Amino acid sequence: MAWLKSSFFVATVVLAVCGASPIEDRNLPLKVPTPCKGRGFCTIEPEGYAALVEKINKAMPQFLLQEYDDRNGPESAAPEYSPENDWHNCPSVTTTESIYLYNKGENSTKIDIIVQTELFRQYIKVVSCAHDKIDADSDEQCFKDLGISAFNMRSQCVTTNARRTLYVYDDDRGKIIQKSYEVPACCSCKVQNKV
Repeated sequence: MAWLKSSFFVATVVLAVCGASPIEDRNLPLKVPTPCKGRGFCTIEPEGYAALVEKINKAMPQFLLQEYDDRNGPESAAPEYSPENDWHNCPSVTTTESIYLYNKGENSTKIDIIVQTELFRQYIKVVSCAHDKIDADSDEQCFKDLGISAFNMRSQCVTTNARRTLYVYDDDRGKIIQKSYEVPACCSCKVQNKV
């Protein structure tokens, strides 16, 4: 009978552990701002981020802080359009932003906490197509002077991504880690046959 009771106890513990929520479902002291939910990068400092700053600073490796000012880069700035005389190619808009979170997907519970403290700032330069300057209904959005529509082709401006490595605070381990993300890097002209 003792064997049966101990087997029941072990089975209960195993079921309780297996039914526990995964680590990414734990409640961080952060509240993702509504405009950021499911949008990837969040440029709005979330509620609760300030409470994490001390933990982030303690976890920050000293080699990252040494001579940091030389690597800091430009601060956030107003959006800047590419020169108008180049808009026959693809007009683009460049912004430099501070990123606080990365939240992939509307229902995703996994949030990456991007390091942004007074000791260590990370600015991301984002270059994307200036869709407000592009005729969305045109078959020749770019390289208009080539006359590609005569060859039953169309051109379209598309944002192209590049990988960028950022420092992220891993709250589970209390460490700063590097993580790579897709970031809009340029506006390219894509030429294809008309369907």
